[in-house]
Amino acid sequence: MGSRRDQGGAEQCLATIKEKQRYFRDAPFRTNYIAIQQEIDDTRDQTEQIKGLKRKVEEVKRSRASSKEHQNVDREYTILEDVALQKKRCLETLLYVNEVENLLQNVQAEFEDRALYLTERPKVFESMYRQDSVEASSRIHKDCLYALRGSWDWLSQVTKCLEIHMQNAGDYHQFFHDIKFLGEDMKAFLSVLNSQEMRAPVQTREPEVMIRHIRVRKKDGTEAEVPGVVLVIPPPDSKAVSEVYRIKEQLIVLWDSSLQKLRSHLTQFMTNSIKDTPSGELSNISVPQKADLMKLVNESVQLLRPVSTEDDDFKELVSQVTSFRKILSQVKPGDKDSTNGTAKRWQCNGKTLTLYKEFLTFGKGYKELVHATCGKENLIVSEPIGPTFSTKAYFERALPLVDVDVESRETCITSIKAGLIIHEKQRGKRPIAPPRRKRQLRRVMSNTNTPAVMADVPDILEETKPFVISGVLHPKTKQKLSVFQAMSQGILDQANGLYINPETRETMTIPEALRRGLILADYRENLTNGDMNDGGFSPLRNGLETKVYPVAGVIDPRTGEFIGVKEAITNGILDPKTGKYRNIVTGEEVDLLEAVKNGYIVTDPSVLDEPEEEGAFTFVDFEDMSYRVSGVVDPATGDEISLKRAIQDGVIDTVNSVYRNPHTGETISLEEAIKQGLVRGVPLLPSEKAKGDDVLTLKQLQVKRQRFIPGESDTVDGSIGKKRDPNRVMYDHVSKVLDPSDRTVIDPTDQFAITLEEAFEKDIINFAKAEFKIQDDEVLSLEQAAARNFIEPELLKEILEAYKDSSLGELIVSGKFDPDTGLITEPQSGHTLSLQAAIDQKIIDPNMVFLYDVPSQKIISLADAIKNGQYDPITGKYTNPKTGEVLTLAEAENLGFIRSHIDPEQISKTAKTLERLQKVMDTSISSAKSPYGKDALSLEEALKAGVIDLQKGTFLDPRTGETIPLAVAIKEKKLEPAAAASLLNALNNLSLEEALKGKRIDPETGKYVPEDGTSPISIKQAIDKGLINPDNVFLVDKTNDNILSLGELIESGRFDPVKGTLYDPNSGETMTLAEAIERGVIEPGIKLERYIDSTTSLKELIDSNKVNPRSTNFLAPNDHKMSLRDALANGFLAMNSKVKMDPETGCVILASDEEVVKALVDVKENSDWLQGVEKLLAERKKPSERIEKLNQQSEQAQRSINSFKKSEQ
Repeated sequence: MGSRRDQGGAEQCLATIKEKQRYFRDAPFRTNYIAIQQEIDDTRDQTEQIKGLKRKVEEVKRSRASSKEHQNVDREYTILEDVALQKKRCLETLLYVNEVENLLQNVQAEFEDRALYLTERPKVFESMYRQDSVEASSRIHKDCLYALRGSWDWLSQVTKCLEIHMQNAGDYHQFFHDIKFLGEDMKAFLSVLNSQEMRAPVQTREPEVMIRHIRVRKKDGTEAEVPGVVLVIPPPDSKAVSEVYRIKEQLIVLWDSSLQKLRSHLTQFMTNSIKDTPSGELSNISVPQKADLMKLVNESVQLLRPVSTEDDDFKELVSQVTSFRKILSQVKPGDKDSTNGTAKRWQCNGKTLTLYKEFLTFGKGYKELVHATCGKENLIVSEPIGPTFSTKAYFERALPLVDVDVESRETCITSIKAGLIIHEKQRGKRPIAPPRRKRQLRRVMSNTNTPAVMADVPDILEETKPFVISGVLHPKTKQKLSVFQAMSQGILDQANGLYINPETRETMTIPEALRRGLILADYRENLTNGDMNDGGFSPLRNGLETKVYPVAGVIDPRTGEFIGVKEAITNGILDPKTGKYRNIVTGEEVDLLEAVKNGYIVTDPSVLDEPEEEGAFTFVDFEDMSYRVSGVVDPATGDEISLKRAIQDGVIDTVNSVYRNPHTGETISLEEAIKQGLVRGVPLLPSEKAKGDDVLTLKQLQVKRQRFIPGESDTVDGSIGKKRDPNRVMYDHVSKVLDPSDRTVIDPTDQFAITLEEAFEKDIINFAKAEFKIQDDEVLSLEQAAARNFIEPELLKEILEAYKDSSLGELIVSGKFDPDTGLITEPQSGHTLSLQAAIDQKIIDPNMVFLYDVPSQKIISLADAIKNGQYDPITGKYTNPKTGEVLTLAEAENLGFIRSHIDPEQISKTAKTLERLQKVMDTSISSAKSPYGKDALSLEEALKAGVIDLQKGTFLDPRTGETIPLAVAIKEKKLEPAAAASLLNALNNLSLEEALKGKRIDPETGKYVPEDGTSPISIKQAIDKGLINPDNVFLVDKTNDNILSLGELIESGRFDPVKGTLYDPNSGETMTLAEAIERGVIEPGIKLERYIDSTTSLKELIDSNKVNPRSTNFLAPNDHKMSLRDALANGFLAMNSKVKMDPETGCVILASDEEVVKALVDVKENSDWLQGVEKLLAERKKPSERIEKLNQQSEQAQRSINSFKKSEQ
């Protein structure tokens, strides 16, 4: 009876303690000051009651209860005291924080008291309420009103700042409060992991409870599962950053410890699961279930392998797995999946192992991330605007000091107290490995690890091998086709990496076709990308990405043990010729890849876990694997010896691929020796040369996964599949023509000269679009940039040479593109592809094919033409963007919409001419009708489009395509009269006459006279030195009365720039420029009136005040000058007479030599002569009869006649 009372007392005491614990744990924390005070008072009362329980605990200890009950009561009471103390400290912390509430209440009361006091205060300005001071008091009241509003607004801003400071202080305290408790929780968890309970053997139970995840939800509503502890890191603080790094390192230690303990528990769990599995229930499983079970037990051995080989639990697992594999290999599966308890249990085991893999991967990735970021900062960050310096320096705090100005009574910020914290850490030095020492393994081979306890599976080898498709076999005729032929017949699709049977439409990946021999490849490394093949299209340099998964071993179905590849072949399990795995117990035969999937051939689990990439081909292959061996462990002494000596001593048998102990005769396969570390070496890639005394080669079974990487015409640093920026590619093409670091252009931002290389780096010139950027919203073509003096015309000509070689016209000339059909053609075979198919198959890069778009007056790429809707690569048709008319490219070029050929010479000439013209006229004036729409072409557009050729003096009618002389076009008004007049005046300013007037050219010698006063040089030398541009020196060829340039005369051979002489085709004579001008062969100036009718009526001139009848003279056809009044009075002119102004004399002249005016002038002249004769005769006296007097009269008459003749002259 006594023992029962004692037992009842212990149980009652334990129940009371548990109830008190629940009270402290479940009681909620309050958030206001008064409630927290009340809760502290309650906690104190409860603490006093706990002290009263201490006596009951002592009574239980003195009673005759069992020692286990004493321990339970004592432990729970200690926990109760700790919980009460923690609750008290937490409440005290909360109370300390919420005491600020009292301060805020005091501030609130102060606000209310001051508001009430100020409201009830007597009027301040009562003494000033007098009649004569109403205006002054009113102004003071108004100022006081606004000042009070400002004071309350200022206080409102201060309270908002107080809210922000309070929030920052709360965040700061919460962070370090969380860090402290998190660290304590981690320590407690580690102590649990190291407790005796965790070290106890694992009992078989439901596998779902082995690993638990935490499910978290992000702000956007998405959910995810993460293992372990989740830590949210706030913005950096000098102390917080250090704490975060410390917590991260502690978290890594926690995860490592958890993984070790979990691995040990899972090892025991899997061992117990195999033991508890009845072999009879395995006979009902299906083929997929059998394969899954085999893969699961193989993977468990690989995943749960310990670091130390002296792990008894793992050895037990390996033994059980071997037996299980033996039983499983001999099972003949059924057709349906089994639903018995064993099948369900092993499904759960698989889920458990998957969770362990996820935890393992997550912990490994997190550890790498922490080690990569700890002590490492990226200070230079690549931004779109260029390299940018990035730092984590920040202001820890900035406290403004406020003061009141004594004179102005205004509040102002006098200074700011701030602290700067920089969290920059330099990368530590890379640790240096200690020198290698020989392994002193004083053991023999019989003491090494058993073959069952294998080392890790060799690392996965990855290699991308470049190759060129040299031919494709037709799937039916097996005829060898070129790459272009295979594409045109729909057999090869490089874009999607497929080989297609055009009849059956069956497809296979290119790697599979390569393995079957349907596609022939050339793996030579010296093949250059894009190298032409007999003038046709060369295949691109593609890539074959290969992942090699070495096979860890082959399962012997008789014993369930791992055996080597050579032994498996010897025992008839593997057949290299047929590529089959044979279960010699059940007689089953499967492909090697199927054997890998079924778990009979063990390799890296990732080959099965990784999702099959699109276009990838997986297969199993026998291949010679080479290792570069650094040392071999001597089984007798344990010393490390060279491979050559190991072969000589008989340790390595290369014939049978075994590692042998010469003294005992024990052998293991070389693969096993490499896994166990007895042979130290690194695997060589297939592309590496396997030669030398330190290279060991053995036959190995490998799982390969290959993926085709289509080539690009221009790649980054020769890498495969990485297309270069078209702008960079075109810049490299330009760099082959000229040195970009030696040629300069004008920077539009500051008008200073910079190199072409700098202009490219600053993104001023975009070579892929042939554009020159002035501002963010203003872009010029390269031709426009040259016309505006940003680029020298000669430099433009050199740059355009790169575009000439990449023009659409070059493809047309080489026979690779048909402008009538829009098809890409192989010149040798005549096979064709649409342009769209050629682009898709990477035969044509539209970004690197250029043409001249006449409507937009610029060079564009074929890609831009397709993007803008001007060209359809499928139909091969060109569409006028303004009219919508659909044409072939040939028709579009004939009508002047495009130019497939890019002529650097002509474009640079046009740029030079525009540069000169824009200095003397407005080239934006409308000049001729546009064939591309309703708008008229400007003079600049007409020059660029080739409508006007000033050098040759021709005009291309944009409507009819007819070419006529420029002078005829002006007279027939093909050009707008205003534009024609402005152009003729500009050409006159650039004429040969101006050069002669400026004494730059000597007409007698035909030499150029430099401005620096040096000796005259020939025109040829002046041209070579850039002193004169003959294409911009204009004159009139009198042989056809047309305007042309001196450069055209040089090109036609009529002017010799060396001798300075001109050839007259009419007379066949060679003469100087002075003689040519004198004889009327050429006219050095361009006279406006010669080509444009500038006549008007005399009345219009007088009404427009252009002439004054009193002061302006009339110049008759015979150079007879008189005033306009006299001309009108004498009938020489009428008010409707057509006249014009003589620019040289300023006189009015007739528009044409009218016969009536000439007759009137002749009549007046004869009349004046007769009047003079009549006057002369009237002045004579009667002849004298005396001879002397008669002689005198005769002499006097002769003098009068002479005087009359002089006056007539």
